[in-house]
Amino acid sequence: MNDDQHHRDHGDLPSEHPVSRPMPGLGPLESAIMLTLWDTSEPLKVTEVTKRLAYPRDLAYTTVMTVLTILCRKDLARRHRNGRAWLYAPTLSRDDYLTQRVRDLVALARDPETVMRNALTEPQCQSA
Repeated sequence: MNDDQHHRDHGDLPSEHPVSRPMPGLGPLESAIMLTLWDTSEPLKVTEVTKRLAYPRDLAYTTVMTVLTILCRKDLARRHRNGRAWLYAPTLSRDDYLTQRVRDLVALARDPETVMRNALTEPQCQSA
């Protein structure tokens, strides 16, 4: 049993993370870290984020810590001290984050109602 399978079998990792498809407005590693934060109900230490992270390669503690710091600067995560360690948590829910991204995109449209209507309907197959 590999390490990822062990974590999934014991409930440490969600069964499916879209690592290959980053969240809108975030890079692949930022997305993976935010998904990790969103998938837990309590703040996490950097080591806990690193262990739970669903990412295609191993990452150094300092890399995860740096990205968490960047996410805090972007106001997507917050941190507070717990003894000598920092604990990280998302500042808003995944759905609230996606709602903000949708609003940002719709604001760019010439016809926002059409964009929303088209986004909420099944894509039509177009013949060539």
